[in-house]
Amino acid sequence: MASVALWQTLNQAHNAGVNFSNRNASTPVSNTTLAISSLAATGTASTVALSMHAVLKSPVYKQYFKHQRVLSGLIPFISVAVANQINVLCMRASELTNGVDVYEEGGRVVGQSQICGQRAVLLTMLTRFILPAPILILPWIIMSQMERSALWKRFPAIRFPFHVAVCMAAFGVALPVTIAIFPQTLQVRTSKLETEIKLATRQHVLYYSRGM
Repeated sequence: MASVALWQTLNQAHNAGVNFSNRNASTPVSNTTLAISSLAATGTASTVALSMHAVLKSPVYKQYFKHQRVLSGLIPFISVAVANQINVLCMRASELTNGVDVYEEGGRVVGQSQICGQRAVLLTMLTRFILPAPILILPWIIMSQMERSALWKRFPAIRFPFHVAVCMAAFGVALPVTIAIFPQTLQVRTSKLETEIKLATRQHVLYYSRGM
């Protein structure tokens, strides 16, 4: 459990830095807010991941769940995916409350929109949910099938390098694909935004950055 706690904490601390660095920077964040958000993101996300791990090891789980092998493979994905959602919310909370800059096609900033800020965070949370799926589920499926093969039993030395290669390939494919699901610059109809935004421009379509 101690090693799980260490790696989950390091993972979520890294994710907090990634989420902050790739936010929409039009909303300023003070150092105090950044420190509190980082601690909250790392602490709550790690707690969720560790709680899911504890469920996996509990006697109740082992006694009452028939499909333990399937659930055991899915729990790492569920714990990381849920933790990632909390991490994004904590690190980009200012976009939900203060909004993000919306601008015309020429680049003139019209104002800040909470509606766009909320959509930017929501779409980012969705990508963070999808990202762990191929990384944590595909290698597990492939390795489970390989364990049944005669080649696997005949050459056990290939297990580790093969596992590493599968994980690297899954990560290499998953990262660019999930980031590219939604464009970084999004457009929105002015009629769907706040009143003060509508009064500040004659353009029918405005733009804003989602971050990554």
